[in-house]
Amino acid sequence: MDIDIHKYMGYTVFLVAVCNLILAMSSARKDASAAKIMQGTHAAFIWIGRLEILAGIGLVANYKDVWLTSQMGYCWQAWVSLLLWGPVEVVAKRMIRPDLDVIQDGGEASSRLATGAGVQLFVMLVIFGLMHTINPG
Repeated sequence: MDIDIHKYMGYTVFLVAVCNLILAMSSARKDASAAKIMQGTHAAFIWIGRLEILAGIGLVANYKDVWLTSQMGYCWQAWVSLLLWGPVEVVAKRMIRPDLDVIQDGGEASSRLATGAGVQLFVMLVIFGLMHTINPG
């Protein structure tokens, strides 16, 4: 049951990342109200993603058979996912949030908004790929 919740939470994070990329490439670049919506979905993406990574490491620690029989031992995928979340946080702080603030103040976004959302989606895809190599038995 808890693995299913973790899986569906992961799908939710992925779908929110896709929505963020769509918003970043469309109306959120100029429209303050769309930027405010993207700011909310982006905050949801970051917080649910953080919880998802920590819950995944907790699940790995809970299932000792997965932990000990992973392909390269000690379920390295969970730890690599934790390390991959770092660039997501950096992109959020340096690329996405500043552009969203500029838009809400009446300006126009730079290309960093769409690039940052694309990088975050790509990292999510890599994490998804890593998670699908773990066999919970």
